[in-house]
Amino acid sequence: MFPFAIFAIAFWFSALGGGFYFARRYMRAVEARTDKDAALNELRARVQTLEDALDGTQRDVQRLEAAQEFTTRLLSDRSGPK
Repeated sequence: MFPFAIFAIAFWFSALGGGFYFARRYMRAVEARTDKDAALNELRARVQTLEDALDGTQRDVQRLEAAQEFTTRLLSDRSGPK
């Protein structure tokens, strides 16, 4: 009877311990996945902000190019034949 009790106790401790171990691993995996999703969403927001800033800079450069072309045209017409 005594060896059977020791065997039963050892079996149940290892079965429950293994179950708790896998449950804990599963919970950590779920938490890591949500952390990765949060980090990915933050990164997407930052990239969107950079794209918006780049679009604004592009529009400013196009306006400066148009102004430079206009100024060049005016100066070339002004310094034409006298």
